[in-house]
Amino acid sequence: MVLFMHRKLHKVRLEGEALQAERIKKGDAMKTTRIAGKTIDQAPESTSSAGVDYEVSRVVLGVGAMMAGLVGLWGFVCLISGLINSGGIQGVVTGWISAVTGW
Repeated sequence: MVLFMHRKLHKVRLEGEALQAERIKKGDAMKTTRIAGKTIDQAPESTSSAGVDYEVSRVVLGVGAMMAGLVGLWGFVCLISGLINSGGIQGVVTGWISAVTGW
């Protein structure tokens, strides 16, 4: 089993090296940088993630605004439901005061 896994890992490494060599021929290779004794692969400079970050931020902001709107709508519906079930504004105020004070 160990020998099988070793062969499989070796095959994957060779495929990765072949893919890297192919990218080098195309001029699309990842740059390798050595910092503090560690090798770090960097994406080519031609591809930028700034556009992706901006789009993700817009989506997250939109989802947050939509959720805030839904919570506000839910609160408004609950208020109207309370008005209807308690018999008007006086019933809501009386019920709220008795809930807060405990009387």
